[in-house]
Order: sequence, then structure tokens, then C-alpha cells
Amino acid sequence: MALEAILERFKKSSPLTVTMVRLVMQQALSREWMEEVFERHRDKQYTRELMFSTVVDLMGLVALGLKPSLHAAAQASPELGVSLTALYDKVKRTEPEVVGALVRGSAERLTAVVKPMRQGRAPWAAGYVVRVLDGNHLAASEKRMKPLREFRGAALPGQSLVVYAPELDLVVDMVPAEDAHAQERALMGPVLEQVRPGEL
Repeated sequence: MALEAILERFKKSSPLTVTMVRLVMQQALSREWMEEVFERHRDKQYTRELMFSTVVDLMGLVALGLKPSLHAAAQASPELGVSLTALYDKVKRTEPEVVGALVRGSAERLTAVVKPMRQGRAPWAAGYVVRVLDGNHLAASEKRMKPLREFRGAALPGQSLVVYAPELDLVVDMVPAEDAHAQERALMGPVLEQVRPGEL
């Protein structure tokens, strides 16, 4: 859905290019693959009526700035088929392991697409594969819970440590953390497990 909304903007000016991009992206990030990632990495969550891939599509519309909120994306979706409460519950209960696996898997599948387009560019550091780490605290949440209404600051819902591959221009890994007050160094364990020889 998010991909379609973006491609629709360019359809008239370059229909062949849009068709090629659509086919590549549908193959790389198919709904079936997203459902497999969910099934493989979920712990307590399950699928009843709302598919994980539908949630990813709706969140994609928000992340890309095509819709101002999840609520607006849900209202514009003809295929949602569940209540807003069910949607918010699914998002709220999405486990960090599922999110991390989605990011890593997307990067693996898109690397094959991106790498040929980036050939011939000078490496960032000769002889090394460069990775950039960046921590990010998720935006403070609203004060809907009664215990938070007396505090000046809003509650921090969590943070993430993102691994970016500048030579591919892709985020290749992400470590989500539900503890917003944990130091970024505490999240380094899972990142260091993924480091390979020759990476800087």
C-alpha cells in the first residue's frame, strides 16, 4: 500500500520504470515473506484476522509521511477489516524481535537490488565494510495514563540502535529496546554478534 502510493506519483512520467520498480519491490518485500518473518520470530503474538503485513503497510504510510498518523492510515484503508482497537493492540504487542528480524531481512533482500546500482563508487574506507551506529529515542508518548499526568515530561516508549551501511545507503540492522532509559552501550551485545571480519 505505501509502495503503491509512492509509485502512483511517478506512473504518468515514467510508466516502464515504475513497473520495473514495482516488480522488484513486490518480490523483495512480499506480503508472504513478511508473514513468514512474523511466524518465525513471534513469541506470544498470533494472527487471527489482522495480518502482520497489513500493519507494516499502514505503518509504512506514516513513516513515509503519506499519512499523518496510524489512525488516518487505518481510516483510508479499504482492506483493514478490523476495529481500530484491534489494530492498536496488534501494534502495541508487536515484539521487538519481530521488528529487528523485519529490518535485517529487508536489508538482505534489498542488498541484491541496491548493490549493482552502487558499483563503481569509492569505498568509505579501503579494505573495510563500513557500518554506522546511531541510537534513537522514540518520541515521547502522550500522557493518557493517569500516573503520568502529573509529570512535566511525557513517557518515553523505547529506543532503537540502528546499523546503517552508507555504501549501500541501507539500514541493515536495528536493535529495538523497550527500556527507553537504558544506555545505548547496553544494546551493543546483539550488534556485536552480527559483526563480521573486515567490518568497521
